[in-house]
Amino acid sequence: CPDLCCHPPAPPNSRAARRRRGAGGTMPGCWPRCFGGGKKQPQESWKTQPMKGAVEKKKQPLSDFFKPAELKVLGELANRVRIVLDNTLPSTLHGTSCVEDGVPLAIINTKAPDKRYVILHELMHHQLDELGCPSLCCTLQAKEPPDSWLAKTQFPMFVRGLLVQLWELIQHSRFNPMLKRVFGCDPQSAREGEYRGYMKRQGLPTYSMCKADGDIAVKRIAVAAHVATVLLEGNKALIADFTAWVVRTYPNGGEMVKMGRQIVGCITAIDVELLTLQRPSVDGIMQAMLADLQGVLDTLATGLRVRIGPIR
Repeated sequence: CPDLCCHPPAPPNSRAARRRRGAGGTMPGCWPRCFGGGKKQPQESWKTQPMKGAVEKKKQPLSDFFKPAELKVLGELANRVRIVLDNTLPSTLHGTSCVEDGVPLAIINTKAPDKRYVILHELMHHQLDELGCPSLCCTLQAKEPPDSWLAKTQFPMFVRGLLVQLWELIQHSRFNPMLKRVFGCDPQSAREGEYRGYMKRQGLPTYSMCKADGDIAVKRIAVAAHVATVLLEGNKALIADFTAWVVRTYPNGGEMVKMGRQIVGCITAIDVELLTLQRPSVDGIMQAMLADLQGVLDTLATGLRVRIGPIR
């Protein structure tokens, strides 16, 4: 069966960790993380542009955006992270993160609806990286089963698109509750604009796995992932409106909503302050995240198995 290799945590400043993050701060086999939706295909994504331009734009300390008491909660990482406000990012991309010359950067769209949340979001991803959040790579040890929906799409597109999105949702579940409790902000305003826009345009991106008129078996999976995203990160009104829209818009839309709920059932949101955790607790959280990922992959009938590989 296809094998999903998850490289385990390495000390944040070790050679292994630096190699795994890469010069641009990205993970091998994955597209650079970003927050916000869009209709761009992965090959058209902002893979390098924000990283190239970041050094040319003003880098601001977190103290320009947060109070001293808040900075104390954010800890030592807050002293090193710098914020770059970028008005060249597309409206669908609220923020992204990278590392430039050893400096963690949070690149924020000036038009983002809740800049504080986007900054904190990218900061938490940096924190997960420094704690040793596993990176993903996929190797095929055999062909996809002929009756599997994966055989109806390009496997690299699944890896670079939907798989990365699912792994991002699992990561978000480990810091969004804390951001809501401590800082009073969440991803709801961003998801509101994103998914209201999709409903207005009468279509959802398919994570490049198929075209808008592509195979319904593949589209079913993509729509279910969108449902899961809204259930996890949308407000109550958006959840009600979006799930009703899916039922009206797609054949077997009710089944897509059901599958989205099943995906959510595999993801365990926890309220934990990552910045204060000791190593044993960190390792437990990483293992639980990988268990969540395996549960999601099983729910989607991918045939993928999570294996913890050596540090690279």
